[in-house]
Amino acid sequence: MGVVDRAQSASFTTLNIICIGLWWSWEPDLALMSLHNCITRQEIQKDTNFNQKFLKLLQIFFKMMSTTDILLPVGLGLVVLFNPCMPPFLGSLILPLDYCQRQNVSCVSGRSAPEHGLSLGLAIIEAVSFTQIFVAGTFYNIDGLLPGIAYVVMECNRAIEFEAMEIYKFREIQVLEKLLNDCFKKRIFPIVAWTLPILQIAFCFSMIQLHDKISFAAFPMYVGMYVDCVVFNMLVFVGAARVNTISVGWITKFGKDEKIRKSKWKMKAVSSFRPLRAEFGSNFADALTPLVIQDFCSSQTASLLLLAGKTK
Repeated sequence: MGVVDRAQSASFTTLNIICIGLWWSWEPDLALMSLHNCITRQEIQKDTNFNQKFLKLLQIFFKMMSTTDILLPVGLGLVVLFNPCMPPFLGSLILPLDYCQRQNVSCVSGRSAPEHGLSLGLAIIEAVSFTQIFVAGTFYNIDGLLPGIAYVVMECNRAIEFEAMEIYKFREIQVLEKLLNDCFKKRIFPIVAWTLPILQIAFCFSMIQLHDKISFAAFPMYVGMYVDCVVFNMLVFVGAARVNTISVGWITKFGKDEKIRKSKWKMKAVSSFRPLRAEFGSNFADALTPLVIQDFCSSQTASLLLLAGKTK
């Protein structure tokens, strides 16, 4: 198996593992249902301009993911059609070894009709099954994590626009923060925080290092997945950092407000506030987290390219 086949096998194996890890849940997620109900109920009560802003924030990325939901399974089906024995797909497990040794992209035209039918059937099976895994695995990201963070950011922006800041509004957004962390802190956000940068590095390295070896059918998949990883990483971590930075400024303004300073119970309430956090595991995103992650991805990609160049 050549270097391109190994890279593609590793990429699809990693992607399947990540999607299954995000998807794996035996029970209905009541916290996510509550978050969706909260967003829906609040959006109905808001004005139309706010609805438009909220939708435009996610519109571009949702369109990108809709394209990826089609592009990725089709590209995977073409890869399996040309190379049905490539791990980790079904053909590598059920097809005889001598048959796999004869299968090569250069000899597709020399296959018999039964071999063409077998390759086409495996390609369709893999494309359909991967579509189900990919859509189910990205559900928590596309329909949960990203809208949840965006909604908390929008509520914070809406609250600080008013001249008279009220303590009860901060308490309301603290409830949203707890609901958001209850949905994603333990499993979803940690998986995203650790695996999406790794995927970004892997796809960028593969596109640059193997650009002259990757087939025409597979290359758009690498480009699409790399762009999706970069945009999703930036949206999620910038949004999570924004929640933290807005709340820090909000608490500072509370402490400088003359009406609040004149009330002892209000000052005690303000002193008990802590900045809001979008948490993943025991960590949280602050103002520098998006830059640190992108710097890590860039430096690691450059290091891999240098190491690959020295080994030639």
